[in-house]
Amino acid sequence: TKHFIFSLDVADLMEGQDTGGVDMSDLNLGTGGLYIDANKKLLYGIDYDFDLAAIFELMSRAFSAFGGTPTPGGVAATPIPKLELNLEGRFTKHNDPSIKVPATDEMKQEAGVGTSLPPTDVPSGDSTPATDATAMPEATTGTGSTGGVTAQVGEPTTVGWATFTVNSVRRENSGNLDPGAGNEYVIVNVSIKNDGSAAGESISSLLMMELVDSTGKSMDWAFGAKANPLLDTEFQDNYKGQPLAQGDTITGEVGYEVPQGATGLVLHFKPNPLLDEATMVSVNIDQ
Repeated sequence: TKHFIFSLDVADLMEGQDTGGVDMSDLNLGTGGLYIDANKKLLYGIDYDFDLAAIFELMSRAFSAFGGTPTPGGVAATPIPKLELNLEGRFTKHNDPSIKVPATDEMKQEAGVGTSLPPTDVPSGDSTPATDATAMPEATTGTGSTGGVTAQVGEPTTVGWATFTVNSVRRENSGNLDPGAGNEYVIVNVSIKNDGSAAGESISSLLMMELVDSTGKSMDWAFGAKANPLLDTEFQDNYKGQPLAQGDTITGEVGYEVPQGATGLVLHFKPNPLLDEATMVSVNIDQ
């Protein structure tokens, strides 16, 4: 599964259209990513960090343009603070015949069904559910083969098909992009070994791993952190869309943005995140 990231820069979205003199060069609606298995042509997940403040700021600037040129030395407008909306979607029932979608005329034409027929359900692909890339048999060996287990930094722990290890943890105040005011980056170096899945497994840090604070709040995945090598990139470069083979181990880093000095942080690893939320390893990374 490949991770495609995007940024919604307002100026780029306008594509050179006339903006009426409104400056949009510093406005960004947020960032996000798509998790796609290109071979199966399936979308497994989407995440989006949306900044509503950019829309309000754009509207404010547009209305201000009607008032003429600001008086020199006048009071500067107060910037609108960020209004973040974080969205995450996971898709697990591809081509599942139990899901019914009322058919429009366009959908009927695409499916080769006569548009004169009454509303019906248009089949979406195969008549049987597609095999999920993560729906592989669970490993039956190891103390953590089923259910939630805890582990320490440096301790290999078997859960499901995988043996998961947090090798090291570090904190940094800078990166490819600096963290937000009052925040820092926590970067974890991890190894994932395929001990139980003969068919192989795709690796996705966003779907499989989650860093939470002492209250259970999820920390943001950090695009700007200096993760070297980034776990997802390491998987894509070495396996080029193919699954992690049985017996293979992959090692890489994942960064999160957290409040500076935050403690009580726990890293969750879920080998089958789309099908089994309960089976996971929890590692206290403050140790």
